[in-house]
Amino acid sequence: MGKLVRNEQRKLSATYFNGAALAVLGVGAFTPVVTAAQSATHSLASFIVVICCIPASADYIGLHVNS
Repeated sequence: MGKLVRNEQRKLSATYFNGAALAVLGVGAFTPVVTAAQSATHSLASFIVVICCIPASADYIGLHVNS
């Protein structure tokens, strides 16, 4: 019974990290890109957010794969 519980906990942790990765990627990477595409001005801050959030999302996905 202990192995089944441990496997279920790993599945729940993997689902959590997958959701966190998608949230970071969606809010931090895609939203500024879409906003910049719709406006005439491009800001350095939005570029920096995109550059920071894509690797952060990849880190979460790496945790998801390793858990």
